[in-house]
Amino acid sequence: MDLPDPRIAGKQRGLLPPGTTYPLGCHLADTAAIAGSLWDAFLTPAQRRLIADSWAVDAEHARTLLMLAAGLHDLGKSTPCCQYGQLQLPSLGEGFAHAADREPLPHAYASGITVPQLLTRLGWELDDAAVQLGQIVAGHHGNFPAMPPAFELEDPHDLDTRLGTGRWDTERTALTHLIHSLIGHPSPPHRAADVLPAALVAAVVVLADRLASPTRAGQWVSARLAEWRQDPHWQRHYQRAVSQAPNTVAAEGLTPAHWAPLRTFTDTFHVTPRPLQHDVAQRLPALAQGPGLLLIADMTGNGKTETAFYAGRLMAEAAGSSGLAVLLPTRATAEAMYLRLRDFVRDQTTPAAPVTLVHGTAWLNTDYNPDHGTEGHGTYPTEWMRQRLLGLLATGGMAATWDQAALAALPTAHNAVRLLGLSNKTVIIDEAHSYDAYGQTITRALLALLGALRVPVILMSATLTTATATTLANAYLTGAGRPETNQLELPYPGWAYIDATTGRPHVSKALVNHERERSLLVTHQRVRYAHDPTVPTGRAAQLLAQLRPLTGHGDGTVMIVCNTVDDAQRTHRLLAPRLATGIGLLHARMPRWQRDHTTQLLQHQLGRHGHRQPGPFVLIATQIAEQSLDVDFDLVISDLAPIDYLIQRAGRCWRHHRPRPPWASSPRLHVLVPAGPLPPPHWGTKPGVYYGHLLQQTAAVLSRLSEGRLHEPGDVQHLIETVYANDSASGAGQDRITDEQLRTQLAGLATVPHPVDLQTLHDLSNAAGLNTRTAATRLGADGSLALPVWPDGDGRLRLHPALGANMCGCPDGDTLIPATINRGDRDMVRRILAHTVPLPTRTLDPTDPTTRPPDTWQDIGPLADLRLLPHTGTPASYRGQNGTLSLDPTLGIKRRQPAS
Repeated sequence: MDLPDPRIAGKQRGLLPPGTTYPLGCHLADTAAIAGSLWDAFLTPAQRRLIADSWAVDAEHARTLLMLAAGLHDLGKSTPCCQYGQLQLPSLGEGFAHAADREPLPHAYASGITVPQLLTRLGWELDDAAVQLGQIVAGHHGNFPAMPPAFELEDPHDLDTRLGTGRWDTERTALTHLIHSLIGHPSPPHRAADVLPAALVAAVVVLADRLASPTRAGQWVSARLAEWRQDPHWQRHYQRAVSQAPNTVAAEGLTPAHWAPLRTFTDTFHVTPRPLQHDVAQRLPALAQGPGLLLIADMTGNGKTETAFYAGRLMAEAAGSSGLAVLLPTRATAEAMYLRLRDFVRDQTTPAAPVTLVHGTAWLNTDYNPDHGTEGHGTYPTEWMRQRLLGLLATGGMAATWDQAALAALPTAHNAVRLLGLSNKTVIIDEAHSYDAYGQTITRALLALLGALRVPVILMSATLTTATATTLANAYLTGAGRPETNQLELPYPGWAYIDATTGRPHVSKALVNHERERSLLVTHQRVRYAHDPTVPTGRAAQLLAQLRPLTGHGDGTVMIVCNTVDDAQRTHRLLAPRLATGIGLLHARMPRWQRDHTTQLLQHQLGRHGHRQPGPFVLIATQIAEQSLDVDFDLVISDLAPIDYLIQRAGRCWRHHRPRPPWASSPRLHVLVPAGPLPPPHWGTKPGVYYGHLLQQTAAVLSRLSEGRLHEPGDVQHLIETVYANDSASGAGQDRITDEQLRTQLAGLATVPHPVDLQTLHDLSNAAGLNTRTAATRLGADGSLALPVWPDGDGRLRLHPALGANMCGCPDGDTLIPATINRGDRDMVRRILAHTVPLPTRTLDPTDPTTRPPDTWQDIGPLADLRLLPHTGTPASYRGQNGTLSLDPTLGIKRRQPAS
């Protein structure tokens, strides 16, 4: 067999001087070598076993098949469309004819449709396994195309004449034989792999390709090209790549975490375990003999996170996985968890394994992304691993928003890479109760995928209904190929473990921590929706009455939780003149820097180790405070919400041990119940903030509390089950059922098929090109980052005119935003992002040219998706088709609906 022509180019972009090319054969050999190193160092024993078993071959055979897929991934570049079109190379001479059809031919697709037939020249059958290998290489840019049936692939040129014949086909054959011989002439697998193990193979191909590309900081291609020029010999080139691949893989942190032997719970966390923690630590080791699902139900602030970290280590060892992936409902909770996970991994691994923070604006977090000199040191990931998507690969652990994992269950580009990153860890889903029917459906789809991939999973919640616990457990079980369990009666507090191999559940007894028992006084009052304090039965007047102990020379702290941003802003306007500096505001429609500043201030004064300042202090917040704040107040006042949300909010009342003012004799939650229909019209409708049925049921159970007392934890589960019981008899109950069914159906249409129903890798993709920017993990959630700006007379953009250097970080108080930004100017990019505000995608008109950022920002990843919110006129505001928006330096974004 002839050797490949090294003039066929594989890489060009990023090489100097311009016009330099790197032989395609070299790139394919490099990618195969790196894939082999990833198999050895990055994949866990569980992942390697899953792939090998699915192909029905041994581990070494599976390794070479994976390398073969990686080594053939760019064969489609040996086409006239790529060489003469995309790379614009001069003519290669006789036999290398131009294609008659000059339309571009995607080289990944070209690889996919040529590989199956080329494999037959190695002695393979043109069967499902060969077609699947073609689909694996065709998906190395993120989406898997639908493959033609095998008989149509017997002559790929009949499918697409742009492939080229003659020398083009000869070169593809020579490259195939070269790679096959370099890696040891692997024989075909005994069968096509199941779809999910095949997806893991495809994801490794993606990583190997990226590591072998010239855009990497390590400059792999430049080094190998220099060696090739000195010694242009294929076998020796491959041996050099094999020698260097482990160094490249290790340099990017893609090596296994070396965990210290697991000590006792006390020695691990330096605390005496609480009853639930002790029970899990004692009983779980005997139960976890492979992958499985652990559910933990306990009160807020009772140590569920430490329990999950400890159990996660136990379950990872049993399942043959490695790190910990902690998924949380908000960016704020993910950032708080990152610090805890980072410290845990640093204490438990030697050398310290990388830990990532994964969400849309993680780049802004200075704890995770310090300015200089930390990349690749200790738990800090390399710059390469900080890229979008790649943070899921951290071998020590990751703290991420739930959405980052949920995208693996949607047909989005590179969801295979997400599955690869999740499947080498114990996946911990915190606040598992906190998603609506749409989100719960996506969670079930994700759990089914994780079950099929044999991933150990932990679900944590302070308020989880029996029905939700059962459906989540059954999603995992059916994905693992086990029958559904009967109703899972999870004790409270308590835990349950379900073995993924046998499907057998173990349910603990109730494990009450008597030191944390408490009797919460719950008072409630029906109020009219009125922000005028002169209305006696209005909301404003009742708030002032509850806050009377703080006025004058009073002392103490109160948190007021509002259900809408508008109510929070109006409450702040009511109270600010009466409390002077002793007031804070926290909601989602504030610039990032402002939310961070407020959160840090709260943690400093009211956190577990905070230093409480004398005098009154009132925090006005929205639902953002339910989960993201580990702070303590003397009194919590809340607008009516479903009972589980009220319990979460009350968890911020008397959370820590500290002296109390005389007027706060016991922990108390005061609930403002709106008069009239529920939900009130100003909260929104269908279903608005909360379902009317849940609000009605909650108001009813509050009125029936014995002596107004809620005993924690004893009353919690009964109250939650009562409120969330289906009620098809009432109109509000039927409305809730109907809406939840609709959301479930919408999510079912959006997710990938259940593992049992997956037929090919194409089922994981989307022909319409759904991507992470357009995929919806939450219905109606804030989806766009907007940058409020003030155009000046010269057409330049400025930040809020009232902001000085101390607020915006601009030099000398200058608020001018440069039109051109250096991609490497991390400080400027971070400064701009710090002033962004999340807004619903529908808020800004995408066709409005005034909302488009400067064209020069499009090449800067963190800024590419921004929309501008230009403030013009008097008073300065943005006037769009969906209303008027304006940024107030104290209140955040104010919104006024258009006149009807």
